[in-house]
Amino acid sequence: MNISMKTVLLGSTTLLAIGAVGHHANAATDGVPIQAIILDPVDITQTRSLNFGSLTESGAGGTATVDNADGISVGGGVTSIGGTIQSGGFTVKGSTGRQIDITTPASVALTDGAAHTMAVNTFRLTAPAGGGGANDTGTAASGASIAASLTASTVAGFRLGGVLNVGAGQVAGTYTGSVTVTANYN
Repeated sequence: MNISMKTVLLGSTTLLAIGAVGHHANAATDGVPIQAIILDPVDITQTRSLNFGSLTESGAGGTATVDNADGISVGGGVTSIGGTIQSGGFTVKGSTGRQIDITTPASVALTDGAAHTMAVNTFRLTAPAGGGGANDTGTAASGASIAASLTASTVAGFRLGGVLNVGAGQVAGTYTGSVTVTANYN
């Protein structure tokens, strides 16, 4: 019995080894494609400053609005007396055919350097003709956002308008600040 048991165990081990080799012979392989697309970096370049010109204030406060066509409208106790009035301008560069989201903050503060401030808000972005789909006429919002597609070239120009809020009894001076425009691939 001892001898036949050893023979059976030895025979089983041999069959297991043959089965393992046979299973490996039926293995299959295939390749999985790998791809990566590197886009041009998104770049913003300022081309014009947003400028409300020279204003007076009667003591009641009010607003001055610069549109994307360099026009100004005033309300309340604010009067425009000229000077350089223009919408801001910038270009966005990226990969042709890619959708880009452009945003501004809801509000920014201008200061005269002596702790007197005014707020600019309700920014208005205008996409270039043919480059922004339904946004060609501009999008008005507190914290404007626009989606534009770089369809014809890698660079597109944009205009930026906004509303200046002049306080009642606003202190005279030259007020400056800047708005951060952010562009990202969509």
